[in-house]
Amino acid sequence: MPPLGPAYIAAVLERHGFKADILDMPILRKRIKDIPRFLKNNQYDLYGLSCNIFNISEGIKIAGLIKEANPDSKVILGGHCNVFSPGLIFKYGAGFDIIVRGEGEEAMLSLCSQFNNGSTPDLYKINGISFKDGSRVINTLNAPYLDLNRLPLPARHLLPHRLYKMYPPFDLLSPVTLIETSRGCMYNCSFCSISQSARERSIENVMEEIREVSGKLGIKGVRFVDSNFVYSTERIADLCDRILGENIKLAWTCETRVRKIPGDLLKKMSAAGCYMIAYGVESGSKKILDLLNKRITTEEITDTFMATKKAGIKTIAYLMLGLPEEDDYSFRETLSLIKKIGPDFVLYTELFPIPGSPLTKKIMESGQITEEGLAEYYILHKDIFRKRSFGGHCRNKIRQRQFFATMGFYFNARFLMRRIREIRGPKELFYLIKGAYCFLLELMDFKFKYVFKG
Repeated sequence: MPPLGPAYIAAVLERHGFKADILDMPILRKRIKDIPRFLKNNQYDLYGLSCNIFNISEGIKIAGLIKEANPDSKVILGGHCNVFSPGLIFKYGAGFDIIVRGEGEEAMLSLCSQFNNGSTPDLYKINGISFKDGSRVINTLNAPYLDLNRLPLPARHLLPHRLYKMYPPFDLLSPVTLIETSRGCMYNCSFCSISQSARERSIENVMEEIREVSGKLGIKGVRFVDSNFVYSTERIADLCDRILGENIKLAWTCETRVRKIPGDLLKKMSAAGCYMIAYGVESGSKKILDLLNKRITTEEITDTFMATKKAGIKTIAYLMLGLPEEDDYSFRETLSLIKKIGPDFVLYTELFPIPGSPLTKKIMESGQITEEGLAEYYILHKDIFRKRSFGGHCRNKIRQRQFFATMGFYFNARFLMRRIREIRGPKELFYLIKGAYCFLLELMDFKFKYVFKG
C-alpha cells in the first residue's frame, strides 16, 4: 500500500521549493542489503525514515548505513514507532539525529528550512521534535495539530502508483491507492494509542483528491484508511452524494467502528462504490468489550452487520484474542456471535502490546512488563511472550484458539458455498483463489510452528 505519510511530507516540501524523493522499499522489492548501492547513487542532506513499531529495527539498520555512506547528512525518524520514548529510540538507534513526534509535515518543512539557510540550525525553536544535545535528550514543545485542509495532496507522482495492489479480499480493482479523509479518533479503546484529536478534511478537499486519483492517475480502487470512517453519517452521506453526482466510478472500502448506521446511508455508500466495510468487533463477550472500553453491545454489533449485508456491502470482522480477562466461556461467546452475524471474512489477531495505549499502561503499572522490555521485544526481537502472552495466558493456548477459530470459519461448508455463489466474475474468482492459496500456506506454517508444538 502506498506510504501516505512520506507522500504528504514530500508534497509539503515541494510546495516550498525543496527537492524530495521517496524510496518505497516494499513495493520496489528493496532490501537492507540494497541500501548501500542506493546511497552511493543518491546523496541527500536530510534523510527521513518512516517506521512503525514492527519495522523500527530495520530503520535502525538503515540509519546506520546512511551514516556510514554520508556522515554529514542528518537522519530523521518519524512514524508510528514514536509511541516509544525518544530516549529509548536514541539508545538503540545511534544513527538517528532527530525524531519527529506526531505529525511530520510542518516539522520536516521547518527542519529543511533550518538546514538550508546556511547558518547553524536552532532545533530548540522547532516544535514536535526530539534531539540529543551532548548526552541530554531534548524534547521541544508538542506541535499543534495540523489543519488538514491546508495540506497539499500527497505526492503520488513520486511513487510507482500503478504497482500498488492490496491483499485479497480488498483488491477488487487495481491499481489502488489509499485516501485519508480524517486523522485521529474521538473514542478511547483501551488497546489503541491513536490520538483522540479527531480532525477531518472538508468534503470538497477530499473530492479534489478523488478526482485526481480517478481521473488523472487512472486509479480504480480506493481504501479509505481513516481510523473511524463513518463517525459522522451526515459527512459520509455528503461524500457519497458528491461521488454519485459527478458519476465517479471507484470501488472502495473503509474501516469503521461498530455503530448504528442508517440503512439508507449504507445503500448510498454501496451505490457510490463501497463494496466492503471492516468493523472492529473485537469480541462477542460483554465482559471483554467493557475491558476494551468499546462502548458497544453485541446487539449493536448484530444490527450493524445485518444492515450492512442488507445494503449489499460485504463485511469483515476484526477480532482479538488473548485479552487479560479472556476465558473459555468468553471465547465461545465470540464464536457464537460470529456464527450469528455471518461476516464475509474474519481476522482473528492476538493481543499485542501497543506502547502508549491505556491497556498497555495498565499492565505495565502492574509490574508485568516495562517500557524497556517492550523496546527489546520490538527492536531486538526478544521473544519475551514465548510462553506467556501479553494478556497473561498460555501462549500456545491462544495460538490454538486463533488457529481453530480461523479454520472453523473459513472451512465451513456454508461459508464456502456462499463465497462461490457470490463471485462476481473471473477477476474476483482469481483473487479469491490467490488469497485462499496464500491463506492455506500461512495456516500450515502457523500450525506446524505453534499449534501442535510441544
